[in-house]
Amino acid sequence: MGARTPPPARPPLLTSPGLGLDACSRQEVIGGPGAFLAEGYPSFEAAVRRKIIREIAAAPTPGPLVERVAV
Repeated sequence: MGARTPPPARPPLLTSPGLGLDACSRQEVIGGPGAFLAEGYPSFEAAVRRKIIREIAAAPTPGPLVERVAV
């Protein structure tokens, strides 16, 4: 059999030189209202639930984008 071609190199993790994953996430990825960094699935589940509840509670009531008012 002939020589096999090595698999392509994996892309680097989303980390900046000298930063761990948490610090890099805070600096490069996470932002905006309700942003969070969870440690483990149970924390992630609770954080996503809180974020969704906050977003739904803050959503404007459904209706037309423009209301016509008779004078």
